[in-house]
Amino acid sequence: MTLDEPTVCRSSQAGQTPAQVTVEGPVTFTAKATRIVGDMLTVTSAFQHRKRGVETKLVIGDMQPGIDATLLRSIARAHRYFDLVRSGKTFAEIAEAEGVSKRRVQQLFKLAFLAPDAIRAVREGRQPVGMTSDWLKRRAFSPIWTEQCDAFAAL
Repeated sequence: MTLDEPTVCRSSQAGQTPAQVTVEGPVTFTAKATRIVGDMLTVTSAFQHRKRGVETKLVIGDMQPGIDATLLRSIARAHRYFDLVRSGKTFAEIAEAEGVSKRRVQQLFKLAFLAPDAIRAVREGRQPVGMTSDWLKRRAFSPIWTEQCDAFAAL
């Protein structure tokens, strides 16, 4: 099945509220014949739920989540903030210059210490589904790179 433009699919079962999924096209779905129920044209597949702020994504089957531009920008900002701190700037000075809160600078700053393998995975769109900018800002993670990779793999 190929969708060439944005499509809204509705699905419901007796006694349940219809679910609505918006698919941004063009998208091609390929499924084994055993996963399609012909009389209802239903595709059954494992999926992962990925939430970022108010945005929710469903990652279908073994599909990689793709490059998370928000996470990539956050990591780039973290490295810029780290360079500014090394040059003698304080968190407050950086926050004022960037037009953000000091707390925001501190939250992003720790992303400068992500393992190179984790950064490479984000750059290539291979990061675990649960590894989002929001998740990383809200949780402490080990400064030891091997422990980071083990923790991120469990997401």
